[in-house]
Amino acid sequence: MVFLLAGFIQFSQAQEWRNNLPQNKLKNHTLTLKDYQQAFAKYWSGERLKEAPAGENEIRDENYEKFKRWEWYWETRVTPGTGAFPQGNAWDVFKQYMAGLPKEIRAQDKGNWVSDGPNQSGGGYSGLGRVNCVAFSPVDTNTLYVGTASGGVWKTSDLGGHWTPLGDFNMSLGVADIVVENNGGDDIVYLGTGDKDHWDTYSIGVLKSIDGGQTWKKTGLDWNQNYHGMIYRVLKDPDDDNTLYVSTNKGLFKTTNGGDTFNMIDAHHFREIEFQ
Repeated sequence: MVFLLAGFIQFSQAQEWRNNLPQNKLKNHTLTLKDYQQAFAKYWSGERLKEAPAGENEIRDENYEKFKRWEWYWETRVTPGTGAFPQGNAWDVFKQYMAGLPKEIRAQDKGNWVSDGPNQSGGGYSGLGRVNCVAFSPVDTNTLYVGTASGGVWKTSDLGGHWTPLGDFNMSLGVADIVVENNGGDDIVYLGTGDKDHWDTYSIGVLKSIDGGQTWKKTGLDWNQNYHGMIYRVLKDPDDDNTLYVSTNKGLFKTTNGGDTFNMIDAHHFREIEFQ
């Protein structure tokens, strides 16, 4: 069997404005959002950026747009006042937070909800929301799972008649890819987290469920969201259910023990991977 990889090296993100960052904090990995903002503002001050008069041709700078999107994402996620990025494992911090809430708040009773719309938009789309991936149960053709950009993973057991959200309390509600296997009993489900298309949500690695998505646990590929990792594919070896490959912007990873541990095969930026 030949394993084909379609990978490419990610372009360098070292723009000139990064030279304005405090070098001592850069070496110590203690940079804050404020440090990035000040360095960026210093670079773009003066004559570099001007508002063009109406009617004149505009010159777009992709690096400026990318930074502003990145800045918008982190403004509500850093420590107020200092701008410090979150430290520690986001999953563990979230679990501690949930454990400290009153039981009635922690209860996952979803209640009875009815969609109040809108169900269509004026942009030509037939509906709202975005599905990134679909995976079928290998033992029940009526059961399938879908992963969304920032709405979590959903499951149906009647071929789409009714849907149930799974993992609403996962730290990342983006789902890039899903792998389902079953050797008898409940489905075993692997989630590649994050939104691979538009990066609406960063990845926290691969999550695993051994009860058809009712509960989730971390695997050996465990990231913080401030790592800015993104998963593109989770691919199971057709000859071994415990062997999976994961393509990411941080490299190509492999597990041979059902996700307990992962080893990096290659440090380049990989997207599509397939078996042949």
